[in-house]
Amino acid sequence: MEIAINPSMPTYSGGLGVLAGDTLRSAADLGVPLVAFTLLHRKGYFKQHIDAAGSQTEEVQGWNPADFCTEESARATVVVEDRTVTIRAWRYDLVGRAGHIVPIYLLDTDLDGNSGTISTAATPTIACNRRLCSAWAASAWPMRWA
Repeated sequence: MEIAINPSMPTYSGGLGVLAGDTLRSAADLGVPLVAFTLLHRKGYFKQHIDAAGSQTEEVQGWNPADFCTEESARATVVVEDRTVTIRAWRYDLVGRAGHIVPIYLLDTDLDGNSGTISTAATPTIACNRRLCSAWAASAWPMRWA
């Protein structure tokens, strides 16, 4: 799921991401006990430019999660295509008007030890890898935290 968290974080591309972000902001404002999870996309979105002739060019919006989030020390593992994949989480605290926090965990596979395809699982070319998403969903609860 994409979530519009912060305008400086390219974590969404359109209306559903904005809706998800607004829902979480409302939960934070109302003090609703809620936790959100999403995939971390380091280069998942781009700025679109249209020239006078109508041709489109793209500018990738890379970003560093450490500039906005806190890296969690715990790691989870899942098995994808007979390979063990390590997942880390980055935490972003969405603070409501009265100070209530809704933590958002951005799941990241860009770690040493993960293969090249898996370590970039949240990049645009691999983001729709159904096997990775299915494996994550099937084994997410209970997670094996290392």
